[in-house]
Amino acid sequence: MADDEGRRTKIDRVENIEGSATIKREYITKSRELLLRRRAAALAALDAGLFTEAIRHFSKILEGRRPAPQAFLAESYLHRASAYKSAGRTAESIADLNRALALEPTSTVALQSRAGLFEFIGCITDSVHDLEHVKLIYNSILRDRKPPGPVWKPRAVPYREIPGRLCSLGSKIQQLKQRIAMGETGNVDYFKLIGLRRGCSRSELDLAHLLLVLRHKPEKSMSFFVF
Repeated sequence: MADDEGRRTKIDRVENIEGSATIKREYITKSRELLLRRRAAALAALDAGLFTEAIRHFSKILEGRRPAPQAFLAESYLHRASAYKSAGRTAESIADLNRALALEPTSTVALQSRAGLFEFIGCITDSVHDLEHVKLIYNSILRDRKPPGPVWKPRAVPYREIPGRLCSLGSKIQQLKQRIAMGETGNVDYFKLIGLRRGCSRSELDLAHLLLVLRHKPEKSMSFFVF
């Protein structure tokens, strides 16, 4: 009798474990399907020029509680950065590129995008630094005959295109260094950084600054409120 009860207990435990594993697999499958649907909707909005809508969909992916692969998150940050850039929100775009690079430090797409934004706002030295980093990555690919990271990871740039890109990259770096030599440093355009036009009103400037602080440094936002 005791043996029968022991067997039933073991069977119940096995069934519970199998049931939990099935539930977990179903949850992961549904989460993946939802993430892929949201990404498809976000990319469609981005292609259609609906940048606010694209940002909203990508934010649901990035700020949601559903787990996602690191490469998927890095790609989502890249796309949201592109949407922010197109919407004129340069600071948010740079912030997302920083997050993408924290997940994928060798992403040449993120580095070149950030270099372009740095040049746009007048941070020429930082732009050169990012482009030189890209140059190092391309040189390492040519040396090792393979891109950095795992074999299954898709290549951002075909191997045969790298020599040509290195040539144009060298020309761009040289051009930016000439601008630095001419004294074009320290001229950051903060209006472009926060997405405002020169000559805007003080209220527009205060509002833009407050929104940036609320997003990136919420602990300092109370200094903007007057009671």
